[in-house]
Amino acid sequence: MSEPKNTHGGARAGAGRRPGIPNKSPSRSLIAQQKFAELVAEQIEEYFSVLHGIATNPDERPQQRIAAVTQLLDRGLGKAKEIIELTTPEDAIAPRADLVALWLSTPAAPPISSFEEPGSSDGDGLFAE
Repeated sequence: MSEPKNTHGGARAGAGRRPGIPNKSPSRSLIAQQKFAELVAEQIEEYFSVLHGIATNPDERPQQRIAAVTQLLDRGLGKAKEIIELTTPEDAIAPRADLVALWLSTPAAPPISSFEEPGSSDGDGLFAE
């Protein structure tokens, strides 16, 4: 007797594209992104020239000059990594033995059938017939 066909979808052994194999039909957004990158690449020298002009023009507002310099530096050197320092009490890092013991000693939740509907006092439970 042969096994029935899986007609309900879901994961099947050997199905799908294997890891490392590129997608043969790139999405529209990927194609649009590639075309945009090509257009920008054609104009990149002009864009840097505009930013350089703003950054070096003493008649521009300081905020605009700083923004232009920031853009030039970010593009030329890469954005600076942001360092976030977190501090916590030492006892918060490792699990506290007293909390673990309390959790282990807590009884399991009662089965769903023992819950009562709001307003009922017969005690038959939520799924009683």
